[in-house]
Amino acid sequence: MKWLVRVIGDEYDIRELAKSLNLEDLSITKESDGYYLSSPLFEGLTESTDVRQKAKEIMALLNGAARLEIGIRKPMEVECIVKICDDGRRQFDMILDAVGSSKASVDVVIRKADGSTTEMHAVDRISKYFKIALNDSKVAEALNLLQHDLDWVNLYRIYEVIEEDVGNKERIVANGWATGKQIKRFKHTACSPGAAGELARHTKETTQPPKDPMTLLEAKAFIESILHNWLYSKT
Repeated sequence: MKWLVRVIGDEYDIRELAKSLNLEDLSITKESDGYYLSSPLFEGLTESTDVRQKAKEIMALLNGAARLEIGIRKPMEVECIVKICDDGRRQFDMILDAVGSSKASVDVVIRKADGSTTEMHAVDRISKYFKIALNDSKVAEALNLLQHDLDWVNLYRIYEVIEEDVGNKERIVANGWATGKQIKRFKHTACSPGAAGELARHTKETTQPPKDPMTLLEAKAFIESILHNWLYSKT
């Protein structure tokens, strides 16, 4: 398994850094849809959340050095995490770090097993999903839920739609959209009044609250990531 991290920031600064950051232990390369950071430090990591954390640690050091040497205009940030599967497919964790960041400009390049690519722009995806929803009741159900407040109940409902559509949670894990540990943590938190508060799916605590509960912001990002990959699979 290989990981890449798409980074954003000042275009000029990242382009200048990419010229010299082409090392065995760290590199930034330009592709058609943006700049990607790669490093052996990501090897051995199995979850995108761990890759994101390691990437943020790397970016902190790079931003400091770049500010000192070239006076970068804007610190670089992690935009998304990309897992490269054994067959060459790329799976995107579209979670953005900045709260309230606009995602309308997020574009992705889907690489197929045969090596061909398909570039998908945000607006293109909207029209594709709309067309799919006209003939796919599960996609229509998920999109309808997305128009409401994304509280614990609706997030769980969206997850249930996807799980039912693919068959079971094991298929979600096998597809690389989430790990079993992440799914368990999400479900446990969503159903626990002690963790999710009065907006939890259940009004009474049926088990012990999770030791490491998700925040609602994390849960939204988690479900959104699964949604992206699920919908991509239908295009």
